[in-house]
Amino acid sequence: MNPSSVPDDGPTQGRPLVAVIVAIAFLMEQLDATIVTTAIPDMARSLQASVVQMSLAVSAYVLTLAVFIPLSGWCADRFGGRRVFVAALGLFTAGSVLCGVADSFPMLVALRVLQGLGGAMMTPVGRLILLRSFPRAQPACPQPRWPRCPCWLYRPFLICRLTMAPSRAGMGRSPSGTTETGGGAQCPVFLLSTHVMALKATIYKADLQVADMDRHVYADHALTLACHPSETEERMMVRVLLYALYAQEGIALTKGLFDVDEPDIWVKDLTGAIKLWIDIGQPDESRVRKACGRADQVVVVCHASRCPVWWKQNAGKLARLKNLTVLRLPPETSQALAGLTERSMQLQCLVQDGAVSLSSAAASVAIELEPLQTAA
Repeated sequence: MNPSSVPDDGPTQGRPLVAVIVAIAFLMEQLDATIVTTAIPDMARSLQASVVQMSLAVSAYVLTLAVFIPLSGWCADRFGGRRVFVAALGLFTAGSVLCGVADSFPMLVALRVLQGLGGAMMTPVGRLILLRSFPRAQPACPQPRWPRCPCWLYRPFLICRLTMAPSRAGMGRSPSGTTETGGGAQCPVFLLSTHVMALKATIYKADLQVADMDRHVYADHALTLACHPSETEERMMVRVLLYALYAQEGIALTKGLFDVDEPDIWVKDLTGAIKLWIDIGQPDESRVRKACGRADQVVVVCHASRCPVWWKQNAGKLARLKNLTVLRLPPETSQALAGLTERSMQLQCLVQDGAVSLSSAAASVAIELEPLQTAA
């Protein structure tokens, strides 16, 4: 199909193919915004750059998207939507190929900008092509061939099938999820949600040396910490501290804030049973009760200034949980731990006769945990 010879509101022939092509382009653009993050350490070694510098390759792409997306509408009106989309797709593909052969860090950043330019034009112009290709009077998914719209093709965009009628009267929702009206022909249409980039985690690396003389545990741990956008560095460093204090076979950092059904840290045995569940913060009583039912031992560590208020409200309810330990970390201590944060950290945790310290090359923080409840 020659984009120069087919108008934006062309015939219906080939429209399903247009939808598939645009959906694949959307998927490519989405993947390119995040997939580089997983390869940053290896790319840094290959290009002889630091991990912090490599984050510029991610930022350059996202910033280019933000700068050039507003221009895409003008370009589509000036040169034609399909011409701009095909050009953007070619530019994006060329940039992706060249990024794969980049042999220096500045070259990679420049080519990521080229990718971002293509991606900025692909997303809004592709959406415009879909809206023009499937007008409201024309079903987007012909019933004889597609009884259900293939929504998996259009993720992460929201595609819904609605039933349209001349009047708002008598509207309701059927068990299948379509909107029914009191009369009139049913016409599925596409609703595309605003393209919003998912917030990404910030990646930290920590080489943690543990010397716990009280438990006779001596080990080195290479940790990769994904700091959720809503998580502070203070809370992240509390995670590192607790990992060191409870380090043993089977311990692991979980998805944490990315998955509400998991703790911040857990210890599992070889059968997959949870031996230890560690939560940070001020969880509600129902979450703690559920954790105590799933794990042999549960530890909750509260470090915020509102910890005394939370404990006063929940102490009576949690006292019945015999496998629960609740500890309080003073806010000033957790704030001092945040001062140790670097994108690449070298940390040492020393435990001797009950005294705990967490140190980096620049500073050392003495740790004192106050027990509020101890497991039976």
